[in-house]
Parts: sequence; structure tokens; C-alpha cells
Amino acid sequence: MARAGINRARVEQAIINLKKENRYPSYQLIRQYLKNSGSYSTIGRLVRELKEENPALFGEQVDIPDAILKTVNVLSGQLRAEARKEAEQTEKQFLEAADEQEKLYKNLHKEYDELHHAHQELQDQLAEKTVHEDNLNQCLQEKNIEIASLKTEQKNCEKNLDDKTEQITTLEAKFDQLYQQHKHYQEASKQERDTLRAAHERQLTALQNEIKTLKETVAGKLEEISFLNNDNVRLTSELNATQRELQDKKDTNKKQAQEIKELQAKNEALENRRSELEKNLNNTQNKLQNLSEQQNSLQQTIKQLKSDLDKAGSEINTLSPLLNEIQELKAMIHQQNKTRQKKG
Repeated sequence: MARAGINRARVEQAIINLKKENRYPSYQLIRQYLKNSGSYSTIGRLVRELKEENPALFGEQVDIPDAILKTVNVLSGQLRAEARKEAEQTEKQFLEAADEQEKLYKNLHKEYDELHHAHQELQDQLAEKTVHEDNLNQCLQEKNIEIASLKTEQKNCEKNLDDKTEQITTLEAKFDQLYQQHKHYQEASKQERDTLRAAHERQLTALQNEIKTLKETVAGKLEEISFLNNDNVRLTSELNATQRELQDKKDTNKKQAQEIKELQAKNEALENRRSELEKNLNNTQNKLQNLSEQQNSLQQTIKQLKSDLDKAGSEINTLSPLLNEIQELKAMIHQQNKTRQKKG
């Protein structure tokens, strides 16, 4: 990723400005133009992208620079203009001399000497321009050699950049491999966590169902005990009423002795019934005590399961610092257990 402040637009503008200055847009000059911001690899990547999209931007010319051509053209035009002017003047003087040959012979000879001297000066100037042009050609050759050297250096830099790119590709492949291993480890941990949670939920559901069944059984036994107690009270009341009635009948009528015996027999039967009811009551109380003990045992089992679940959560927590979701799930399960206990 390019650094802050480095983008294709700025790199393209730097290349255009360097081209206008007749300077080859090397990575170093581009970076200097950008005030030493951005790395060479980033600049190289952006330059390659621009070269692919706009090859004309990097048109490499090894011809004579425009400044030299312009100078040569100006000098050549000046020479042609001066030569044309002198030729016109010479032709005019020649025509005048033809009309006045005798009269102006000496003047014409003098003017011819002057023209010859001017022509010699022009030849000297042309020779100087030729020497200057040769010097310019030599400088051009030196620049071409320098450009070839810079191209060689550019190829070496591009080769080094390709090597760095290959190294980066290798590192990215290793990173992808490590990422896939980490992802596989997360999926395995999640699957194991889901398995433990499902097993815990099944055990918790079974325990809750068993507790619900026991509570219903206890409620039924309590209703039966309540019914037996009411029946016992009713029988006691009947027994007391019968005893009072027997006592009254003993005092009032001896003829009712047989009835009293029958009532006594009935009383004995009621006593037996009462004994049986008390025995059933004791048995029911014992059953209630056993159910209470079973409930306590189930509560201990639930506590043990919670302890095992906490241990399992601790073991999962120590596997990797990257598995923070397991702790959140453990807190969620713990909260659900509290909620379910409150609802139970």
C-alpha cells in the first residue's frame, strides 16, 4: 500500500515536469521531486502502472535534443538570410555595373573585394558553427552514452525490484498458509466447544426433567398426606362423637349394650384404620425424606457438572489467546444456568 501523500497523479506530474526539464525521470529524481517521500518500491510500482497505461509518457528519444535542433535551425536560417541578402545586393550591383561598366569598373572591383572579404568572413563563421555543431554532436553522444548507462541501471533496479516482489509473494503465500492453519484451529476449537455445550445442555435438560418429575411426585405425595390428615381428623371427630354417644347410651339405656359393643367393634376398626393411616403417613414421610435426599444429590450433581464445565472452560481458555469467544460463551452458559435454576 502506498504511503500517505504518494499517489499516481503526483508521480505522473513529477515525470511530466522532469520531461519538460529534459531530465530522465529516474526513481531517484522522482523521489527528490516528491520531497523524498515514498519508498523506491512504491514509486517503481506506480511508474510501471503508468507505463502500462500511457506508454507515450515514457517515450525514450535518443535523437538530437530540441534545444540543439532549434539552435542549429536558427543559425542556418540566419546564414541563409544573410547569403540571400548579399546575393540580391551583388546581383543589383552587377546589373548597375553592366550599365555603367566603364564608369564604375574601379568601384565594382573595390566592392568585389569587399564582398570577397565578407564571404570569407561568412565562411569563417560557418566553419566556427560547424565546429560548434561537432561539439554539440559530441555532447549528444556523451548524453546518449549516459542514457544507455542509466537504462542499464534501470534494468538492474527493475531486476532487484522483481526479486523483492518474488520475496513478497513468497511471504504472502506463507502468511496465507499460517492463516489457513489458524482458521482450521479455530474451527476445530469451535466444533469441540459446540460438542461440550451440546452435551452439557443435554445433561442439564435431563436433570431438569428428572427434578420436575420428582417435584410432581412430591406434590402428589403431599396432597395424599393432606388428604390422609383430613381423613384422620374426620375419623377422630367421628370417634369422639361415637364415644360420647356410647357414653350417653350406657347411662340412658342398658338395652343399647349390643349397640355399644357394635360401636366398640367399629371403634376398634377405626383404630385399626387409624393405625394403618398413621403407618401410611410414616411411609409417606420416609418417601418424602428419600425424595429430599435425592433432590440434594441432584443438586450436588448439578454443582459438580458446573464445576466440570468451569474446568473445561479454563482448559479451553488456556489453548490460545485468540479464543476469547469461548470465554464469552462460557459466561453465557453460566448465566443461562443461573436463569434456569431460578426458573426451576
